[in-house]
Amino acid sequence: MTFKINKDNCKQVYNYYRNQGLNCIVIDNIFHQFLYIFVVGFSFFLFTCINYRILFKTHDIHASLTYGFFGIHPIVVICLIILGLLWIWYFLSFILQIPDLKKIKKFYNSSLGIPDSRLATMAWSEVLEKNIEFNQMNKQITQKDNFMIELFKEKNWSELHINSRFVSKLFNWVLYSSFEMVFFNNPAKFEGMSIKTKKLQKCYFYMGIVITILSPFILISLIMYYFFKYTIEFKKSPASAGIRDWNLYARWKLRKINELPHDFETRLIKSNKPMYNFLDTNYVSVTSIIAKFVTFVTGSFLAVLTVLTLYDDHILVMLIDNGGRSVLWYITFFGFILTISSSFIPDTQRFYDSKKTLKKVVEHTEYKPYRPIEDILAEYDYLFSHKLTQLLEEIVSIFAMPYILFKVLPEKSEIIVLLFNETMEFNGKLQDYYIKEHDLEMGSNSTDSIKSNSSHGSNNSEISNDLTRNTNVTNHTSSSGEYPSEINNGFEKSSGHYFEFSGYKKPDFGSLFSSLINTNPSEQEENSENDDILSKNIDEITFN
Repeated sequence: MTFKINKDNCKQVYNYYRNQGLNCIVIDNIFHQFLYIFVVGFSFFLFTCINYRILFKTHDIHASLTYGFFGIHPIVVICLIILGLLWIWYFLSFILQIPDLKKIKKFYNSSLGIPDSRLATMAWSEVLEKNIEFNQMNKQITQKDNFMIELFKEKNWSELHINSRFVSKLFNWVLYSSFEMVFFNNPAKFEGMSIKTKKLQKCYFYMGIVITILSPFILISLIMYYFFKYTIEFKKSPASAGIRDWNLYARWKLRKINELPHDFETRLIKSNKPMYNFLDTNYVSVTSIIAKFVTFVTGSFLAVLTVLTLYDDHILVMLIDNGGRSVLWYITFFGFILTISSSFIPDTQRFYDSKKTLKKVVEHTEYKPYRPIEDILAEYDYLFSHKLTQLLEEIVSIFAMPYILFKVLPEKSEIIVLLFNETMEFNGKLQDYYIKEHDLEMGSNSTDSIKSNSSHGSNNSEISNDLTRNTNVTNHTSSSGEYPSEINNGFEKSSGHYFEFSGYKKPDFGSLFSSLINTNPSEQEENSENDDILSKNIDEITFN
C-alpha cells in the first residue's frame, strides 16, 4: 500500500526528518525507556534499601543495606505502581508507533529517494521539493502551536492573570491537552461559545483532580531526575549553574507564526551570545550583587585555610569541629561554593559596543518591547534567565497547578474561547481550524515586533541614548576565555511537553480526560514554521 501524506500524518513525517531517521528514533526511545527504569529503580534503592542512620554511625555499607519488600511504606508501593503504569504507557505507545515509522522510512527512502543518512544535512525545504503533493504541510504542522503563540502575546496573556513564572512544562502540557480536546478534536462539529467554555472548564476540573493526586509523585520524580542529571554536571563544572537560557515563556513569546521548531531553535541559539553581552553591559542584577558578597566571604575563608595548609600540611587532616570534618573538607566545600557564586558575576575582561549588541539581539529575536531601557533590561533578564532558576520554577509550578486548574483557568475559559474564535478560522477543504490570514501577516510578536524606519526614522541615536550609561560590554566566559559550549549550541531544547522524548510522536495523555468531556484527543503538535525572516537591514530598524 502506497504511503500518502495527509493532514493526519504530516507531523509524523516532519518529526521523522527532525529526528534523523528510524534508527535514531528507535535507539533514542529505547534508551529513554532504560533511563526511566534506572531513575525509578535507583531512587527506590536509595530511599528503601539503605539504613542511613547505621551507615553514618558505623561507616559500613554492608551493615546498612536492608533488603526485602515487607517493610516498605505503603506510599512507596503506591508510587511504584503509578510510575510502573506510566512506564507501560510509554512503552506501549512507542511499540504502536513502529509500524508507522517503517512506512515513513519507506516513503523517505523509496518515494522521495532520501536515505536516512542524508536527513542530517538536508534542509526541510529540500525535502518539500521532493514531490510532496500535500501543499499544506507546514500549515498543518504549525496548526495548534499558532494558537499557543497567539495566547502568549502580551495583550492576550495579561488577561489570564497568571504569573509567567508558572509557565512550566507541566503547565504547557495542560494547555496543549485542553486545546486538543476542546478545539481541535472533531473540528467539523460546530459548537457555540458557551458549549466550548463549559467543556474547557470541565476539562480543567478533571485535570486538576488528576494532577492534584499525582503531584507528589511528579514532584519526587522531577527532583530525582534533576538530581541525577545535574549533580555530575555541577560537580564537573560548578560554573554551569550560572549559564542562562531562554525560558519556556520566552520561547512562546519570541516565536513567530508558522515557524518550525528547528528554525526557531536555530534563531534562539544565534541570539545567545549577543544576549549575554547586552545583559552584562547594561544590567546589574540582584543575583550578581549577592554573588559578589558570597564570593568575597567564601574566598576569604578559602584563602586563610590555603595559607595555613601551605605553612603546615598536617592541618589538612586536622578535625576542626565535633562532627569530625577536616580542613580538607572545608577547603573543598568553600571552593565549590566559590566556583558557583563566581559564575553569576559578569566578566569585565571583554568589551563590546552596546548599540551593536542590542541590534544583534533584536536581529535574532525580532523583539524589542516599547518600554524604557531599564524595563527592557529587566524583561530580557527574566526571559533569558539562569538555568538554576528555571529548574526551581519547574518544581514550584507543581504546587501552583491545582490552584491554576481549579480557580484561574476555569474563570478565564470564556476569554480563551473568545480568543480562539477571533484568531482561528475553519477551513472547509481541510476540515480543520487554522490561523486567520490577518494574524498570519502580522507575525507572532504583533505589537511587540520591530518596525521599519520608513515610518519612524533611524534608530541609531535612540539606541545610543538608551545605552550611554555604560559602554563596557562584558561576557560570560569559561576558564579558557571561550563561551561555554551550552551557550554556543543552545543549552537544552524544549518542545514544551512535560514528558520529553525525542522520538517522533509523544504518548497522548489527553485521552485520560477525553471520555469525561465527550471528545477524542488528537495528536499533539510541537512548534511552528518559519514564515518569513528579517529582511530589512539592521541599521534601518527603529523602535517606538
